[in-house]
Amino acid sequence: MSTRTRIAIPVSACVVALAFCTSFWIYLDVWARTHPIVLAVPGWTPVALPHGRVCYITSESSGSEIWSRSATVCIDSSGRQVFRSRLDVGDVPMARELGRDALLVARQPMLYRYVPLADELVPLHPLPPGRCTALATNPWDDRIAALCADRGKGRVWVMEPSAHDWRAVTLADATIVDPDGGLSWGPVSECLSLTVLESQRQRGTGGLLRRIAVVDLASGRTTLTTAGPADSNPAWSPNGHLLVYVSQRGAELKSRSQKTELVLREADRAQPAWLVGGSGVILEGRRSGLWRVPVRPG
Repeated sequence: MSTRTRIAIPVSACVVALAFCTSFWIYLDVWARTHPIVLAVPGWTPVALPHGRVCYITSESSGSEIWSRSATVCIDSSGRQVFRSRLDVGDVPMARELGRDALLVARQPMLYRYVPLADELVPLHPLPPGRCTALATNPWDDRIAALCADRGKGRVWVMEPSAHDWRAVTLADATIVDPDGGLSWGPVSECLSLTVLESQRQRGTGGLLRRIAVVDLASGRTTLTTAGPADSNPAWSPNGHLLVYVSQRGAELKSRSQKTELVLREADRAQPAWLVGGSGVILEGRRSGLWRVPVRPG
C-alpha cells in the first residue's frame, strides 16, 4: 500500500483533548489546493526554525564511498542552503529548542543543544533509559518530552528543564505505545499525542492496529483520534488546531457522512514538522527527499 499524509481540522475549537473524540473533521485536499515544493534530496528528520528556516539531516560520502557521514543542513524559506555542519551529529531525533536559535538532539546517552551557526554540541541532561526515538518541545512552555523504547515497548518521559529530571508518564490503562510511532505536544499544553498499538485478533485479522491517541498528562487517560489501521507520527500545528499524521490507505479518496478524506500521495512514514507559525508542513518523501507543503485551509 502507498503511504499518505493527512491534515485534519476540527470544526470547533477544543479546550481539552477529550473533546476531539466527538468533534467531526474536515480533511483538506492538500495536494490539489497547494503546490508542494521539494526542498532537499536526500533529507530526513526536519526541524523548523524561525524566519522560515528548516534544518535536517542528510548524508555525505566520498566519491569512492570509502567513508560516509551524516551532516546537518539548514536552508532558508527559498530553499537556499545557509549552513552545513562539519560535525557528524548522527541520525538521531531532533527538536527545536524554544526561545533559542538551536536544536535539541537526543544522542545517547545525553540530550544536547546543537547550535548550527557555532556547529557545536552542548551537553544538557542525561536521556531517559532505553533507545530514544523522538523528541518534542511544548510550544506553550519549556517542557520537553521524549519517546524511548524499553523492552520493545514505547515509554514517554517529560522533563521540565529547571528540574533537570525526567518523569515517566503513567498511562491509566493497558495502552501499548509504539516506540517508533512519533511524538507531539498537543492539542493543548497538558496533552501529548502518540501512536498506540492494538491487537486485531478480535477482528479476526491478526497483526497490529496503529492509531493516533491523545494522552492527558494529568490523568494518564488516552483518547483515540484516528481509526487506523496504520496511522503514526502525529504533529500538531503550533496553535493546536491542525493535526498532520502519516497513514497507509488503500484508497486515495474516502467520503463519509460529514467527512471527506483526501490524501497526499508522496509521503514516507516519518515525523512531519510544522513551520514556525503554522503556515505549512515539512514532509519526508518516499523517493524525493523533503517537501514543503503550504497549508491554506478554507
